[in-house]
Amino acid sequence: MRAIFSKSNRYRLWLTVEREVARVQGDLGLIPADAAAAIDAVGREDVDPAAIGAAETWTGHELAAFVHVLSTSAGIHGRWTHFGLTSSDVIDTGGALQLAQAAGLLREELHTLTDACRRLAMEYADLSMAGRTHGQYAEPVTLGGKFAVYLDALLRTSDRLAELSPRLLVGKVGGAVGAGAAFGDFGEELERRVLAGLGLGVARLNSQAIARDRIAEFVGWAALSAAVLENIATEIRNLQRDEIAELREPRTMRQVGSSAMPHKRNPVLCENVCSLSRLVRSLVHPALENVITWHERDLANSANERFVIPQACLLLEEMARKMTTVLAGLEVDTTAIARNLDRAATIWMSGTLLRLLVSSGLARPEAYQVVQQCLRSGHRGDQLVTELLAHSEVAAVVTVDELAALVDTDLGSGWYADRARAVADVPSSWSTEDL
Repeated sequence: MRAIFSKSNRYRLWLTVEREVARVQGDLGLIPADAAAAIDAVGREDVDPAAIGAAETWTGHELAAFVHVLSTSAGIHGRWTHFGLTSSDVIDTGGALQLAQAAGLLREELHTLTDACRRLAMEYADLSMAGRTHGQYAEPVTLGGKFAVYLDALLRTSDRLAELSPRLLVGKVGGAVGAGAAFGDFGEELERRVLAGLGLGVARLNSQAIARDRIAEFVGWAALSAAVLENIATEIRNLQRDEIAELREPRTMRQVGSSAMPHKRNPVLCENVCSLSRLVRSLVHPALENVITWHERDLANSANERFVIPQACLLLEEMARKMTTVLAGLEVDTTAIARNLDRAATIWMSGTLLRLLVSSGLARPEAYQVVQQCLRSGHRGDQLVTELLAHSEVAAVVTVDELAALVDTDLGSGWYADRARAVADVPSSWSTEDL
Protein backbone atom coordinates (compact mmCIF):
# COMPACT_ATOMS: atom_id res chain seq x y z
CA MET A 1 0.00 0.00 0.00
CA ARG A 2 2.85 2.38 0.75
CA ALA A 3 4.21 1.72 -2.72
CA ILE A 4 0.82 2.53 -4.25
CA PHE A 5 0.77 5.93 -2.58
CA SER A 6 4.43 6.70 -3.16
CA LYS A 7 5.39 9.76 -5.18
CA SER A 8 7.05 7.59 -7.80
CA ASN A 9 3.87 5.60 -8.37
CA ARG A 10 1.80 8.78 -8.56
CA TYR A 11 4.04 10.09 -11.32
CA ARG A 12 3.99 6.70 -13.03
CA LEU A 13 0.20 6.82 -13.15
CA TRP A 14 0.24 10.40 -14.42
CA LEU A 15 2.54 9.16 -17.20
CA THR A 16 0.06 6.39 -17.95
CA VAL A 17 -2.70 8.95 -18.38
CA GLU A 18 -0.59 11.28 -20.55
CA ARG A 19 0.52 8.38 -22.78
CA GLU A 20 -3.02 7.12 -23.28
CA VAL A 21 -4.33 10.60 -24.05
CA ALA A 22 -1.53 11.18 -26.58
CA ARG A 23 -2.12 7.79 -28.20
CA VAL A 24 -5.85 8.42 -28.70
CA GLN A 25 -5.26 12.02 -29.79
CA GLY A 26 -2.83 10.71 -32.38
CA ASP A 27 -5.41 8.19 -33.62
CA LEU A 28 -8.03 10.92 -33.86
CA GLY A 29 -5.69 13.34 -35.59
CA LEU A 30 -5.75 15.86 -32.76
CA ILE A 31 -1.95 15.73 -32.58
CA PRO A 32 0.59 14.39 -35.11
CA ALA A 33 1.04 10.64 -35.05
CA ASP A 34 4.82 10.94 -34.68
CA ALA A 35 4.33 13.23 -31.67
CA ALA A 36 2.00 10.70 -30.08
CA ALA A 37 4.60 7.98 -30.66
CA ALA A 38 7.35 10.14 -29.17
CA ILE A 39 5.31 10.90 -26.04
CA ASP A 40 4.47 7.22 -25.70
CA ALA A 41 8.15 6.28 -25.99
CA VAL A 42 9.18 8.84 -23.37
CA GLY A 43 6.40 7.69 -21.08
CA ARG A 44 7.71 4.14 -21.00
CA GLU A 45 10.43 5.34 -18.65
CA ASP A 46 9.63 6.75 -15.22
CA VAL A 47 9.92 10.49 -14.87
CA ASP A 48 12.66 11.52 -12.45
CA PRO A 49 10.98 12.78 -9.22
CA ALA A 50 14.05 14.91 -8.51
CA ALA A 51 13.68 16.68 -11.86
CA ILE A 52 10.01 17.34 -11.12
CA GLY A 53 10.92 18.65 -7.69
CA ALA A 54 13.48 20.99 -9.19
CA ALA A 55 10.98 22.32 -11.72
CA GLU A 56 8.36 22.77 -9.00
CA THR A 57 10.63 25.23 -7.21
CA TRP A 58 9.91 27.75 -9.95
CA THR A 59 6.48 26.60 -11.20
CA GLY A 60 4.97 26.37 -7.74
CA HIS A 61 2.69 23.75 -9.33
CA GLU A 62 3.47 20.03 -9.17
CA LEU A 63 1.52 18.98 -12.26
CA ALA A 64 2.97 21.85 -14.31
CA ALA A 65 6.44 20.76 -13.21
CA PHE A 66 5.61 17.20 -14.26
CA VAL A 67 4.40 18.38 -17.69
CA HIS A 68 7.55 20.49 -18.10
CA VAL A 69 9.82 17.50 -17.46
CA LEU A 70 7.76 15.26 -19.74
CA SER A 71 7.61 17.75 -22.60
CA THR A 72 11.34 18.46 -22.34
CA SER A 73 12.03 14.74 -22.53
CA ALA A 74 9.90 14.49 -25.69
CA GLY A 75 12.19 16.92 -27.53
CA ILE A 76 10.76 18.57 -30.61
CA HIS A 77 7.45 16.83 -30.01
CA GLY A 78 7.18 18.10 -26.46
CA ARG A 79 4.83 20.94 -27.44
CA TRP A 80 2.10 18.33 -28.02
CA THR A 81 2.37 16.98 -24.48
CA HIS A 82 -0.72 17.59 -22.31
CA PHE A 83 -2.48 19.00 -25.37
CA GLY A 84 -5.86 20.47 -24.41
CA LEU A 85 -5.74 18.98 -20.92
CA THR A 86 -6.10 20.65 -17.57
CA SER A 87 -4.35 19.56 -14.39
CA SER A 88 -7.38 17.73 -12.99
CA ASP A 89 -7.57 15.53 -16.09
CA VAL A 90 -4.26 14.00 -15.12
CA ILE A 91 -4.39 14.32 -11.33
CA ASP A 92 -7.92 13.01 -10.84
CA THR A 93 -7.69 10.31 -13.49
CA GLY A 94 -4.33 9.20 -12.12
CA GLY A 95 -5.89 9.31 -8.66
CA ALA A 96 -8.66 6.99 -9.81
CA LEU A 97 -6.04 4.54 -11.09
CA GLN A 98 -4.31 4.80 -7.72
CA LEU A 99 -7.57 4.12 -5.89
CA ALA A 100 -8.19 1.13 -8.15
CA GLN A 101 -4.85 -0.31 -7.06
CA ALA A 102 -5.55 0.43 -3.39
CA ALA A 103 -9.07 -0.98 -3.51
CA GLY A 104 -7.75 -4.14 -5.15
CA LEU A 105 -5.23 -4.62 -2.36
CA LEU A 106 -7.85 -3.96 0.32
CA ARG A 107 -10.10 -6.53 -1.29
CA GLU A 108 -7.35 -9.12 -1.08
CA GLU A 109 -6.70 -8.33 2.60
CA LEU A 110 -10.40 -8.47 3.43
CA HIS A 111 -10.72 -11.74 1.53
CA THR A 112 -7.95 -13.29 3.66
CA LEU A 113 -9.56 -11.97 6.85
CA THR A 114 -12.98 -13.23 5.77
CA ASP A 115 -11.59 -16.72 5.20
CA ALA A 116 -10.04 -16.75 8.69
CA CYS A 117 -13.38 -15.74 10.19
CA ARG A 118 -15.18 -18.32 8.05
CA ARG A 119 -12.95 -21.08 9.45
CA LEU A 120 -13.84 -20.14 13.04
CA ALA A 121 -17.54 -20.03 12.24
CA MET A 122 -17.37 -23.56 10.84
CA GLU A 123 -15.02 -25.06 13.41
CA TYR A 124 -16.96 -23.84 16.44
CA ALA A 125 -20.50 -23.85 15.05
CA ASP A 126 -21.65 -26.29 17.76
CA LEU A 127 -19.60 -25.03 20.70
CA SER A 128 -22.16 -23.62 23.15
CA MET A 129 -21.10 -20.70 25.30
CA ALA A 130 -22.70 -18.13 27.53
CA GLY A 131 -24.30 -15.30 25.63
CA ARG A 132 -23.99 -11.85 27.17
CA THR A 133 -26.03 -8.70 26.86
CA HIS A 134 -25.12 -5.46 28.62
CA GLY A 135 -22.01 -7.28 29.85
CA GLN A 136 -24.12 -9.80 31.81
CA TYR A 137 -25.04 -13.43 31.28
CA ALA A 138 -27.88 -14.06 28.85
CA GLU A 139 -29.08 -17.18 27.03
CA PRO A 140 -26.52 -19.44 25.29
CA VAL A 141 -25.06 -18.87 21.85
CA THR A 142 -22.33 -20.77 20.07
CA LEU A 143 -18.82 -19.52 19.43
CA GLY A 144 -19.22 -20.36 15.75
CA GLY A 145 -22.45 -18.38 15.68
CA LYS A 146 -20.66 -15.39 17.19
CA PHE A 147 -18.06 -15.49 14.43
CA ALA A 148 -20.73 -16.11 11.79
CA VAL A 149 -22.27 -12.76 12.77
CA TYR A 150 -18.88 -11.15 12.22
CA LEU A 151 -18.41 -13.09 8.98
CA ASP A 152 -21.70 -11.77 7.67
CA ALA A 153 -20.55 -8.22 8.45
CA LEU A 154 -17.26 -8.83 6.62
CA LEU A 155 -19.15 -10.14 3.60
CA ARG A 156 -21.26 -6.97 3.58
CA THR A 157 -18.08 -4.92 3.85
CA SER A 158 -16.76 -6.47 0.66
CA ASP A 159 -20.14 -6.18 -1.02
CA ARG A 160 -20.19 -2.45 -0.30
CA LEU A 161 -16.79 -1.98 -1.91
CA ALA A 162 -17.94 -3.85 -5.00
CA GLU A 163 -21.09 -1.70 -5.14
CA LEU A 164 -19.33 1.65 -4.79
CA SER A 165 -16.38 0.89 -7.08
CA PRO A 166 -18.16 1.89 -10.32
CA ARG A 167 -18.97 5.26 -8.75
CA LEU A 168 -15.45 5.71 -7.39
CA LEU A 169 -13.35 4.55 -10.31
CA VAL A 170 -14.15 7.15 -12.95
CA GLY A 171 -11.76 9.42 -14.82
CA LYS A 172 -11.95 12.73 -16.63
CA VAL A 173 -10.58 14.00 -19.94
CA GLY A 174 -12.52 17.20 -20.46
CA GLY A 175 -10.01 20.02 -20.32
CA ALA A 176 -10.70 23.31 -18.57
CA VAL A 177 -13.98 23.37 -16.57
CA GLY A 178 -14.75 19.92 -17.97
CA ALA A 179 -16.45 21.26 -21.09
CA GLY A 180 -14.35 19.35 -23.65
CA ALA A 181 -14.24 22.47 -25.83
CA ALA A 182 -10.50 22.15 -26.42
CA PHE A 183 -11.07 18.93 -28.39
CA GLY A 184 -13.84 20.15 -30.68
CA ASP A 185 -16.08 17.45 -32.10
CA PHE A 186 -13.72 14.72 -30.85
CA GLY A 187 -14.15 15.51 -27.15
CA GLU A 188 -16.61 12.79 -26.16
CA GLU A 189 -14.89 10.11 -28.23
CA LEU A 190 -11.50 11.10 -26.83
CA GLU A 191 -12.67 10.80 -23.23
CA ARG A 192 -14.52 7.56 -23.85
CA ARG A 193 -11.58 5.89 -25.59
CA VAL A 194 -8.96 7.13 -23.12
CA LEU A 195 -10.91 6.01 -20.07
CA ALA A 196 -11.78 2.68 -21.67
CA GLY A 197 -8.07 2.15 -22.33
CA LEU A 198 -7.33 2.92 -18.69
CA GLY A 199 -10.09 0.65 -17.39
CA LEU A 200 -12.04 3.51 -15.81
CA GLY A 201 -15.66 4.57 -16.02
CA VAL A 202 -16.98 7.73 -17.66
CA ALA A 203 -18.99 10.13 -15.51
CA ARG A 204 -22.25 11.46 -16.89
CA LEU A 205 -20.69 14.92 -16.52
CA ASN A 206 -17.71 16.38 -14.68
CA SER A 207 -16.83 19.98 -13.99
CA GLN A 208 -13.12 20.79 -13.87
CA ALA A 209 -12.51 18.16 -11.20
CA ILE A 210 -14.11 14.82 -10.44
CA ALA A 211 -16.84 15.32 -7.83
CA ARG A 212 -15.56 14.58 -4.32
CA ASP A 213 -18.69 12.85 -3.10
CA ARG A 214 -17.18 9.83 -4.86
CA ILE A 215 -14.10 9.94 -2.66
CA ALA A 216 -16.14 10.79 0.44
CA GLU A 217 -18.18 7.63 -0.14
CA PHE A 218 -14.99 5.57 -0.29
CA VAL A 219 -13.58 7.12 2.89
CA GLY A 220 -16.94 6.53 4.56
CA TRP A 221 -16.72 2.90 3.48
CA ALA A 222 -13.22 2.66 4.95
CA ALA A 223 -14.48 4.09 8.26
CA LEU A 224 -17.43 1.70 8.35
CA SER A 225 -15.13 -1.21 7.50
CA ALA A 226 -12.79 -0.15 10.29
CA ALA A 227 -15.74 -0.14 12.72
CA VAL A 228 -16.63 -3.71 11.65
CA LEU A 229 -13.08 -4.82 12.42
CA GLU A 230 -13.06 -2.91 15.70
CA ASN A 231 -16.25 -4.68 16.75
CA ILE A 232 -14.54 -8.07 16.34
CA ALA A 233 -11.44 -6.86 18.15
CA THR A 234 -13.48 -5.45 21.03
CA GLU A 235 -15.23 -8.77 21.62
CA ILE A 236 -11.94 -10.65 21.70
CA ARG A 237 -10.53 -8.08 24.12
CA ASN A 238 -13.49 -8.62 26.42
CA LEU A 239 -13.38 -12.40 26.22
CA GLN A 240 -9.65 -12.33 27.02
CA ARG A 241 -10.27 -10.62 30.37
CA ASP A 242 -9.06 -12.78 33.28
CA GLU A 243 -12.52 -13.21 34.77
CA ILE A 244 -13.81 -14.59 31.43
CA ALA A 245 -10.67 -16.02 29.77
CA GLU A 246 -12.49 -17.77 26.91
CA LEU A 247 -10.40 -16.42 24.03
CA ARG A 248 -6.83 -15.20 23.69
CA GLU A 249 -5.13 -13.55 20.76
CA PRO A 250 -1.86 -15.22 19.71
CA ARG A 251 1.50 -14.10 21.05
CA THR A 252 5.15 -15.04 20.70
CA MET A 253 6.93 -17.01 23.39
CA ARG A 254 8.95 -14.03 24.63
CA GLN A 255 6.35 -11.35 24.14
CA VAL A 256 6.12 -8.87 27.03
CA GLY A 257 2.78 -7.64 28.30
CA SER A 258 4.03 -5.29 31.00
CA SER A 259 7.45 -4.03 31.98
CA ALA A 260 6.40 -4.24 35.64
CA MET A 261 4.09 -7.28 35.78
CA PRO A 262 5.50 -10.37 34.07
CA HIS A 263 2.20 -12.25 34.23
CA LYS A 264 0.40 -9.85 31.90
CA ARG A 265 -0.86 -11.11 28.56
CA ASN A 266 -2.46 -8.11 26.93
CA PRO A 267 -4.66 -8.22 23.80
CA VAL A 268 -2.32 -5.74 22.16
CA LEU A 269 -3.17 -6.57 18.54
CA CYS A 270 -6.87 -6.07 19.14
CA GLU A 271 -6.13 -2.89 21.06
CA ASN A 272 -4.10 -1.66 18.09
CA VAL A 273 -7.06 -2.33 15.80
CA CYS A 274 -9.41 -0.38 18.07
CA SER A 275 -6.95 2.51 18.26
CA LEU A 276 -6.47 2.72 14.49
CA SER A 277 -10.21 2.51 13.90
CA ARG A 278 -10.67 5.76 15.79
CA LEU A 279 -8.20 7.44 13.46
CA VAL A 280 -9.89 6.10 10.33
CA ARG A 281 -13.25 7.44 11.49
CA SER A 282 -11.70 10.88 11.99
CA LEU A 283 -10.93 11.03 8.26
CA VAL A 284 -14.60 11.09 7.33
CA HIS A 285 -14.99 14.72 8.37
CA PRO A 286 -12.42 16.24 5.97
CA ALA A 287 -13.59 13.90 3.21
CA LEU A 288 -17.12 15.25 3.58
CA GLU A 289 -15.85 18.83 3.75
CA ASN A 290 -14.09 18.24 0.42
CA VAL A 291 -17.41 17.65 -1.32
CA ILE A 292 -17.99 21.41 -1.28
CA THR A 293 -16.22 23.44 -3.98
CA TRP A 294 -16.30 26.99 -5.29
CA HIS A 295 -17.85 27.12 -8.76
CA GLU A 296 -16.19 24.60 -11.10
CA ARG A 297 -13.00 24.14 -9.08
CA ASP A 298 -10.96 25.26 -6.11
CA LEU A 299 -8.07 23.73 -4.19
CA ALA A 300 -9.57 23.53 -0.70
CA ASN A 301 -9.61 19.73 -0.97
CA SER A 302 -6.16 19.21 -2.43
CA ALA A 303 -3.79 19.45 0.53
CA ASN A 304 -5.77 17.33 2.97
CA GLU A 305 -6.52 14.63 0.36
CA ARG A 306 -2.82 13.84 0.25
CA PHE A 307 -3.28 12.63 3.81
CA VAL A 308 -6.90 11.50 3.97
CA ILE A 309 -6.92 9.05 1.07
CA PRO A 310 -3.56 7.32 1.71
CA GLN A 311 -4.18 7.15 5.46
CA ALA A 312 -7.63 5.63 5.04
CA CYS A 313 -6.15 2.90 2.85
CA LEU A 314 -2.96 2.33 4.83
CA LEU A 315 -4.73 2.17 8.17
CA LEU A 316 -7.46 -0.18 6.96
CA GLU A 317 -4.86 -2.45 5.39
CA GLU A 318 -2.94 -2.57 8.67
CA MET A 319 -6.09 -3.28 10.65
CA ALA A 320 -7.12 -6.11 8.32
CA ARG A 321 -3.69 -7.71 8.55
CA LYS A 322 -3.67 -7.51 12.34
CA MET A 323 -7.15 -9.01 12.60
CA THR A 324 -6.17 -11.80 10.23
CA THR A 325 -3.21 -12.59 12.49
CA VAL A 326 -5.52 -12.64 15.52
CA LEU A 327 -8.19 -14.86 13.98
CA ALA A 328 -5.72 -17.23 12.33
CA GLY A 329 -3.95 -17.85 15.64
CA LEU A 330 -6.87 -17.37 18.05
CA GLU A 331 -6.67 -19.55 21.17
CA VAL A 332 -10.00 -20.95 22.33
CA ASP A 333 -10.22 -22.16 25.95
CA THR A 334 -13.06 -24.68 25.84
CA THR A 335 -12.68 -25.41 29.56
CA ALA A 336 -13.29 -21.78 30.46
CA ILE A 337 -16.20 -21.62 28.03
CA ALA A 338 -17.81 -24.68 29.68
CA ARG A 339 -17.16 -23.30 33.17
CA ASN A 340 -18.78 -19.96 32.38
CA LEU A 341 -21.73 -21.63 30.66
CA ASP A 342 -22.32 -23.77 33.74
CA ARG A 343 -21.96 -20.77 36.02
CA ALA A 344 -24.67 -19.00 34.06
CA ALA A 345 -27.04 -21.97 33.97
CA THR A 346 -29.59 -20.74 36.51
CA ILE A 347 -29.52 -17.30 34.94
CA TRP A 348 -30.09 -18.14 31.30
CA MET A 349 -33.06 -20.38 32.12
CA SER A 350 -35.00 -17.33 33.35
CA GLY A 351 -36.61 -16.83 29.97
CA THR A 352 -37.61 -20.48 29.74
CA LEU A 353 -39.20 -20.40 33.19
CA LEU A 354 -41.03 -17.20 32.30
CA ARG A 355 -42.45 -18.73 29.14
CA LEU A 356 -43.56 -21.88 31.04
CA LEU A 357 -45.42 -19.93 33.71
CA VAL A 358 -47.09 -17.60 31.21
CA SER A 359 -48.13 -20.46 28.90
CA SER A 360 -49.51 -22.28 31.96
CA GLY A 361 -51.84 -19.38 32.76
CA LEU A 362 -49.95 -17.06 35.08
CA ALA A 363 -50.08 -13.36 34.26
CA ARG A 364 -46.84 -12.12 32.77
CA PRO A 365 -46.06 -9.45 35.43
CA GLU A 366 -46.56 -11.98 38.25
CA ALA A 367 -44.52 -14.65 36.45
CA TYR A 368 -41.71 -12.20 35.76
CA GLN A 369 -41.51 -11.09 39.40
CA VAL A 370 -41.48 -14.66 40.77
CA VAL A 371 -38.75 -15.85 38.39
CA GLN A 372 -36.66 -12.76 39.04
CA GLN A 373 -36.91 -13.23 42.81
CA CYS A 374 -36.13 -16.97 42.82
CA LEU A 375 -33.17 -16.81 40.47
CA ARG A 376 -31.44 -14.21 42.59
CA SER A 377 -30.63 -16.94 45.11
CA GLY A 378 -28.46 -18.76 42.57
CA HIS A 379 -29.94 -22.13 43.57
CA ARG A 380 -30.34 -24.96 41.08
CA GLY A 381 -32.20 -28.22 40.62
CA ASP A 382 -34.56 -29.41 43.36
CA GLN A 383 -33.85 -26.42 45.56
CA LEU A 384 -34.84 -24.02 42.80
CA VAL A 385 -38.01 -26.05 42.15
CA THR A 386 -38.89 -25.86 45.84
CA GLU A 387 -38.40 -22.08 45.87
CA LEU A 388 -40.63 -21.64 42.85
CA LEU A 389 -43.41 -23.84 44.23
CA ALA A 390 -43.32 -21.92 47.49
CA HIS A 391 -45.20 -19.25 45.58
CA SER A 392 -48.85 -20.27 45.63
CA GLU A 393 -49.54 -18.68 42.25
CA VAL A 394 -46.85 -20.92 40.70
CA ALA A 395 -48.05 -24.08 42.45
CA ALA A 396 -51.52 -23.38 41.11
CA VAL A 397 -50.49 -23.59 37.45
CA VAL A 398 -47.52 -26.04 37.18
CA THR A 399 -46.50 -29.33 38.79
CA VAL A 400 -43.27 -30.29 40.49
CA ASP A 401 -42.50 -32.70 37.64
CA GLU A 402 -42.91 -29.99 35.00
CA LEU A 403 -40.54 -27.67 36.84
CA ALA A 404 -38.03 -30.42 37.58
CA ALA A 405 -37.93 -31.42 33.91
CA LEU A 406 -37.43 -27.83 32.87
CA VAL A 407 -34.59 -26.92 35.23
CA ASP A 408 -32.70 -30.06 34.19
CA THR A 409 -33.11 -29.37 30.48
CA ASP A 410 -30.26 -28.04 28.37
CA LEU A 411 -31.73 -24.95 26.81
CA GLY A 412 -29.38 -25.20 23.83
CA SER A 413 -28.44 -22.34 21.56
CA GLY A 414 -31.39 -22.25 19.19
CA TRP A 415 -30.54 -21.93 15.53
CA TYR A 416 -27.03 -20.54 16.09
CA ALA A 417 -25.23 -23.71 14.99
CA ASP A 418 -27.23 -24.29 11.82
CA ARG A 419 -27.16 -20.65 10.80
CA ALA A 420 -23.45 -20.37 11.52
CA ARG A 421 -22.82 -23.14 9.01
CA ALA A 422 -25.18 -21.53 6.52
CA VAL A 423 -23.36 -18.19 6.75
CA ALA A 424 -20.01 -19.94 6.43
CA ASP A 425 -21.22 -21.42 3.15
CA VAL A 426 -22.00 -17.99 1.66
CA PRO A 427 -19.34 -17.17 -0.95
CA SER A 428 -17.81 -13.74 -1.35
CA SER A 429 -19.64 -11.83 -4.08
CA TRP A 430 -16.42 -10.62 -5.67
CA SER A 431 -13.03 -11.85 -6.73
CA THR A 432 -9.62 -10.19 -6.69
CA GLU A 433 -9.90 -9.91 -10.48
CA ASP A 434 -12.85 -7.50 -10.20
CA LEU A 435 -10.48 -4.52 -10.11
